[in-house]
Amino acid sequence: MVVKFFATFRKITKEKEIVVEAVPTLRDLLELLVLRYGQPANDNFLLREGQLHPDVILLVNGRAVEHLQGLDTRLASDDVVSIFPRIAGG
Repeated sequence: MVVKFFATFRKITKEKEIVVEAVPTLRDLLELLVLRYGQPANDNFLLREGQLHPDVILLVNGRAVEHLQGLDTRLASDDVVSIFPRIAGG
C-alpha cells in the first residue's frame, strides 16, 4: 500500500510517500503512522482522542473517507492513501 503525504505533512514525516504492508483499516494505518512518526504525527495531523484530526483530509484511491466508512474504511494492499491538510483562505 502506498501512503502519500502533502504540504505540511511532508515536513512532519520528511517523506513524499512511503510503501507499507497492508493493514485492515484506515484506523490501523493511522495508528501505524503514529508509531512510525511519533508524537508530532499524533499531535499535528492523525488522531485526536481516537478520531481523525479535523484539519486532515484523507483519500483512499482518490475518494474522501467521509464518503466511505471513515476510519473504519477497509484497505487492500494495492490501495493508495493520500493525506492532505485542510487549507483555509480568503
